[in-house]
Amino acid sequence: MSTKLKTVLVVDDGTGIPQERLENIFEDFNTTERRELGLGLAISRKIVDQFGDVISVTSTVGNSTTVSLEFAQFEKQDAAVVRAVS
Repeated sequence: MSTKLKTVLVVDDGTGIPQERLENIFEDFNTTERRELGLGLAISRKIVDQFGDVISVTSTVGNSTTVSLEFAQFEKQDAAVVRAVS
């Protein structure tokens, strides 16, 4: 049986993230918030990487942002979409 990927997409309909911010989005202490540490996505990537899986972010300014998580599994490929409500 071959390994396939299970994909989870988290999509929001916010203002999007500029390309120059996307390039560093998984770095430690990367935040635009004054009272935040900027570790959430950095820690998430480290955990996902340790399991050999993939996390990525795509965004269109003025439209939306999508976080994609791809997990190895041994079944047919499916995708789930979770819509964030703000």
